[in-house]
Amino acid sequence: MIVAGDDEGEPDAYGIKTSTLESPDRNLYWQASEEFEDISCRAVAMLSIGRQGFADEIVARAVSEFSPTSGLIDLGNVVIETGCEPLKQALVKGFGEDWTDKYMAALKEREDDLP
Repeated sequence: MIVAGDDEGEPDAYGIKTSTLESPDRNLYWQASEEFEDISCRAVAMLSIGRQGFADEIVARAVSEFSPTSGLIDLGNVVIETGCEPLKQALVKGFGEDWTDKYMAALKEREDDLP
């Protein structure tokens, strides 16, 4: 298994041809971004629906993170994209009834931090 973790890697690393004539600096991250569909939100929703306690577990982890707002944004994105009810209920339990307000504030704060 190879994980395309960030956009700072070198092109053609680990013997995997990622560069093209049009994009000689393209690395594995950018190749994956361009050629594959991101199914991470759907995968988290599927696990939340199919595995008892999963949604509560990942929300509890998010709440206890150094930066809970990052986890709130990631998990809130799953609910918004998929409508996952178990995860939505877990967010209510973990972040409160007003989790959507906190989510919107976190998005705004993240946006304000961008250059």
